[in-house]
Amino acid sequence: MLNWKHMKPLISKIFILVFTLLIFCCEQKDEPIKSNFKISNNYAQFVNKMENWDTLNIGVNLSMCMWEEFDKLQITKVNDSIFLQLTEKYIAIDDTTYSFNKVLYQLKNDTLNLQKMMADFDINYQEQTSSPFFVITNPKEKDTILLRTTGLGNLGFNIERYQRIMFELYPKEMEKYRLDYMVPTTEPHLLKETEIKVEQKSQIDKIDNPEQYFINDSLLTKLELELDELTQNSKFDLTTKPRANTHYKTITDTIKIRKFELNEIYSYRSQDNEWVYSAKIRSPEFKFLDSLKIGVKKSTIENILKTELESDLIKIGDLENTSIFIFSFLNDRLKAIDYEGYVD
Repeated sequence: MLNWKHMKPLISKIFILVFTLLIFCCEQKDEPIKSNFKISNNYAQFVNKMENWDTLNIGVNLSMCMWEEFDKLQITKVNDSIFLQLTEKYIAIDDTTYSFNKVLYQLKNDTLNLQKMMADFDINYQEQTSSPFFVITNPKEKDTILLRTTGLGNLGFNIERYQRIMFELYPKEMEKYRLDYMVPTTEPHLLKETEIKVEQKSQIDKIDNPEQYFINDSLLTKLELELDELTQNSKFDLTTKPRANTHYKTITDTIKIRKFELNEIYSYRSQDNEWVYSAKIRSPEFKFLDSLKIGVKKSTIENILKTELESDLIKIGDLENTSIFIFSFLNDRLKAIDYEGYVD
């Protein structure tokens, strides 16, 4: 028969040993493997080079001419999967900030993705006159990668390329963005004035047309001259606001905003000149090229261009994409005219 008095010290020693082993095991948990991901070498190969728990922050400057827009992206790798989140989209025109949910970074079109887009930038091009398009950082590093566009045409190309990626990752959110800021829908009472059948908004939302772009400098010049003349129309109410000159901060220029019903014309006034840089026309009473107005059939612009059109989104502009007239059709009728110009 075991003597309890002799067993008691032994049991105590066993208990202490087990307790010590438990503490030791807890302290010996595997530490996270140190990542070898470095943005200076791997920013354009983040899908393959990032390791679990790595994070990449990307600032995107989508500003052009007088339009100011900035995105902030966060890319993370968790459980061997890459996730992207648009954490902030700031649009200056109405001082609004949006954020989208985290999504799996998975694109159907392998030729259109962020890493290939960033690889196409020349990292050695660092002209200070060009604001960075991409600002790339890693919270674990002090380095910052700046990728700049090489001109206005290149900027427009990269903005469109980036937006196509976002439309694939965030189709619903970006469609709402498109309707709010890119192609405003025509109001029902204007459709009635032009005897166009009123379509339900749900039907308008489903429009998905590839654009047709026509480079025609002479036609573009005529349209711009007629738009300039329209700024003198007394129907428009004029408001102004000051803006610091882009090149000389001590000089104050003026933004002029002309509005009449759903029509808007924005111009930039410096000390010597004034340029229209943005406009949207929604009323049929304003006519371009003698016959082009809201409500006309697509054949009207086909006759002007002497081309049969295959799209409901027609653009007439220059080679550099610095000045563009946009004609949006619905059910073979012109529903919107927009102008996107450039001011340095």
